[in-house]
Amino acid sequence: MGNLRFGIQPFWFWNGEMDKDEMSRQIEQMYRQGIKGFMIHPRQGMEIPYLSEEFFSRVRHAVTEAKKRDMEVWIYDEFPYPSGIGGGKVVLDHPEYLCRSLRYVTAQARGKETVKLHAPWGKVLSARAYAVEGRKINWDRFLDLAPYIGTGYVQDVFQLSGLTAYNRKRYFQGELSQYLYFPVPEGEWKICIFVETVLTHFKYFDTFVDPLNPDAVRYFIETTHEAYKKHVGSEFGKTIKGFFTDEVTAFPPEQPWSPLLPDLVKKRHGIDLLEYLPTLFEDMGTMTSRIRYAYRDTAAEQFMESYDRQLLSWCHENHLLYIGEK
Repeated sequence: MGNLRFGIQPFWFWNGEMDKDEMSRQIEQMYRQGIKGFMIHPRQGMEIPYLSEEFFSRVRHAVTEAKKRDMEVWIYDEFPYPSGIGGGKVVLDHPEYLCRSLRYVTAQARGKETVKLHAPWGKVLSARAYAVEGRKINWDRFLDLAPYIGTGYVQDVFQLSGLTAYNRKRYFQGELSQYLYFPVPEGEWKICIFVETVLTHFKYFDTFVDPLNPDAVRYFIETTHEAYKKHVGSEFGKTIKGFFTDEVTAFPPEQPWSPLLPDLVKKRHGIDLLEYLPTLFEDMGTMTSRIRYAYRDTAAEQFMESYDRQLLSWCHENHLLYIGEK
């Protein structure tokens, strides 16, 4: 990997047309100010397609100009951030790698009423009514509510359209839901529904990749790191010192989830996580701390194994350093 140059090495934001003469001017200005190197960081506003031939022509130009001045180049591995989704390409090519989130819907119910409850549209992992005895929930006594759940809608839509001359009114429904319609038996019950949904409304891509899935991370490396290797790999370990990865963790950050997680928890800790999902949100008694630890421990270890160790190994195999912000 050669000797590293100590000193300021800033993020160099790439936006606009990335005119090569202007790039050379900026590199020269950095050099004159004693800057030892820079990190190529594609950002919003860049007017050339990310990972395209035009993009890599700019990368090659930047590396050539840096080499002339004995400066270092570092590569930021995403556009714009967080790292792992390959500018959206990873989940575009492989929707099965989409990040999932765990959604929890709960309600109280009493005998002789009918509960009508909408949960987010996704895969129902668990749906139960737990008996409330006195002021405590008996987590060992429950009813399976899965047979009472089907497709529902949570929006009524009215439109005026030009279908016919005599009636322009159209009524639709939108936003699918997992809909519980449950005639409650005698007693008091706590309803708990857990749904695995695709992560939405997340930063630049609206969604994200599952960093706990090693196949997804492998494809990220293929689409991003291997593309850089193809175009400027001859300078790996020389002018180009390494890759920087950014703001990635077990997603979603506040409540990590992956379709792989239940099996991983069972393999690592011998616990059927799907049987104890309420512990992630509520106190289920003596098992709560143990299950929460198993869940968090497994998510952290799987992230490091799936994401960090794969990128680290690739970088080291290619004579590069692996750095980042976590």
